[in-house]
Amino acid sequence: MRKLVIAAAVAALAAGAYIHKTHNELLVEMKKETKVILMMMQRAFDSKEAIEPRINTPVVDDGVAVALGEKVYNSQCIACHGPKGWGDNPMFPRLKGQPYQYVINQVNAFASGHRSGGNAVMMQAVAKNLSKHDLYNVAQYLEHADMDTATLLKPIEGFKLPGSGQLQDTTETVGEDSDYPGNLPSFTAKGDIVIDNNTGLMWEADNAGGKTMSEAQEYCRNLDSGGYTDWRIPSIKELQTIILYRNSKPATDTRVFKGIPVLGPAGFWAGPVLQVDNNTNTGWHIGFPDGHVMLYSADGYKNTRCVRSEGGQYLIAQLSDNGDGSVSDAQTDLVWQQQTAPAMKWEAALNYCENLSLAGRDDWRLPNHKELISVADYTRMSPSIDPVMFPETNTDSFYWTSTSDVTPEGNKLGHTFLRAPQRNEEVTSLIKIHNEMAWGVSFNEGGSWRYHKSGEYHVRCVAN
Repeated sequence: MRKLVIAAAVAALAAGAYIHKTHNELLVEMKKETKVILMMMQRAFDSKEAIEPRINTPVVDDGVAVALGEKVYNSQCIACHGPKGWGDNPMFPRLKGQPYQYVINQVNAFASGHRSGGNAVMMQAVAKNLSKHDLYNVAQYLEHADMDTATLLKPIEGFKLPGSGQLQDTTETVGEDSDYPGNLPSFTAKGDIVIDNNTGLMWEADNAGGKTMSEAQEYCRNLDSGGYTDWRIPSIKELQTIILYRNSKPATDTRVFKGIPVLGPAGFWAGPVLQVDNNTNTGWHIGFPDGHVMLYSADGYKNTRCVRSEGGQYLIAQLSDNGDGSVSDAQTDLVWQQQTAPAMKWEAALNYCENLSLAGRDDWRLPNHKELISVADYTRMSPSIDPVMFPETNTDSFYWTSTSDVTPEGNKLGHTFLRAPQRNEEVTSLIKIHNEMAWGVSFNEGGSWRYHKSGEYHVRCVAN
């Protein structure tokens, strides 16, 4: 109904239906509409600008979009519009509290040149410099500028990235996961909660069931469990930390995590929520049969498992350019090859990284699935990685990981579950069984899937 009223009002404005009406008469005629729509109509009336069709306002993803928008605002807008958009300078209007859609419409009008006069030249330069997702986040921030987001983008203190959990040998070539097990996944169950001994994250032990993204977020915000009330939807990186890539159907530790479907929809929700090109709200999910990462419409239904931390969130990589062709991440203590290596087959990728000499070191290797996901930026797309730190990242293809696929689709053995987190007879008996497919990550959107090892995909090496 609201969209129909807006469309009708826009048509009436365009036709001149309100030209002879006073401002008060217009407000009386529209009195049944919400205050937000009245504000939009008033601004359109005053500026004689048509209102663009309203797009779906993104779900406020527990403040992540607001926090990201604050960073963009402070770098691009604060000098003129003041802290939190108060507009202390009379030359520049107050932005705090402006509706999400109004901000987007006005910035787009400046960028396209449809709005001129006043500070238009200055605003056109700013507007053209904002990416689509930066604009969405800034609009979220201005509408919710009083939200407390102080800890949302901070790294988790004491965080250690778990290894993939895959200890099987699949090749005689050095460089796969079994050669670099890293921090072995480790969990402690305490009643209704599970503590990850590597990340420090605290998880809801059971599955809260199928929900839309907004329902899942609301459920987590209202959850009171284990004596804590600060639960939230996990970020996609956080959710992946509990995947065990040595297992399939489900690819996690079922001794501590309960209620994971084996058949039917078995994905679990994760953030952040993004808007894609068709203006639909889109969240993330991980399929627990195998551990794949994928976008999914926020209006669909996925399973829900809440998380909490003692401050901070595992989402944004803490990157710094070392100036020698490498990039360091303070969150994971990993060092990355800055440039993309040419496409090659999986075993060639293992060899390439093992023999790479770069930045005064020769301990490079192919990253595992969790490591490569760690450097992705899930607040942006195409590329879904920092384009300044990692220029010329390929978005048309995947990047190899050192993690083999152990699902029935990727090998001839079928379901595997290792009963102990160390090498034993059961592990070594699997040599060369899981040898057909390995995982790859796309930096177009950040998803991951399994690919035949004979395919040629790009490479970015890592070191500890």
